[in-house]
Amino acid sequence: MKFFKVVFMFMFLVLVNVSLSHADSTSVDKYNKECKGGNGESCTLLGFMYAKGDDGVEVDPKKAIKFYTKGCDAKSAESCGNLAIMYVQGAGVAVNYDKGSDYAKKGCDLGSANGCKMYEILTENKNKKKNSKK
Repeated sequence: MKFFKVVFMFMFLVLVNVSLSHADSTSVDKYNKECKGGNGESCTLLGFMYAKGDDGVEVDPKKAIKFYTKGCDAKSAESCGNLAIMYVQGAGVAVNYDKGSDYAKKGCDLGSANGCKMYEILTENKNKKKNSKK
């Protein structure tokens, strides 16, 4: 289980560092406008900002979930993967491995290598739990 948490923390940090490099030079207002217009990448960046308290916004996991959900609905693989992490960690939502797995799969289906790896780990963990109950 400890390995499982370490892997997810690593993936989360990788995703945050990749996307926040884009966030530094752009205003929250611009991302909000673009996200409302259906731009999944802008929704994803807003999610990162609220998850980490970047670019002048306070940390707010519930807002991060809101923007990641909008991004995932707009077919942003990164948003889907980050939703998976938040559901697995219980950040801003109740821990829910099934939802985490669903979002990881959606991210994978949209082309996220990290989403595929998360889905693989969640599936393996679920299968191990099933087999240990037998």
